[in-house]
Amino acid sequence: MSRDEHEKAISRPSTSTRTEQHALIRKQKLKEDIAAADAEIQRYEEEVKSLKALISLKKDERSNFVKELATAHASRLGKGKAKGKQGIDYTADEFEWSHGLKAKMKEVFGIREFRLCQKG
Repeated sequence: MSRDEHEKAISRPSTSTRTEQHALIRKQKLKEDIAAADAEIQRYEEEVKSLKALISLKKDERSNFVKELATAHASRLGKGKAKGKQGIDYTADEFEWSHGLKAKMKEVFGIREFRLCQKG
């Protein structure tokens, strides 16, 4: 081997050295990828926690709407209508829509009164 060949062989890393360097670079890249994945997972977990809190708030808000609707419905049932044990007493003479219905039945059909069996 000539001197030039010898110097080139010494200055150039051997195949095993290059393989070791490649493995170190690969390990470092994998560590960086793991750290990036961990950071992304943590961000997603924080987003999930935030979304769960928003879902809980929205469920509470919905529950309040349902309660308010039930209260409004119950108060409307009691206003101007006779209530039976299980709800509306349809044999009562007056409902909040009775006057409008009577006016329409006179206007459209020319009927002045319900028949006795229609009154309940």
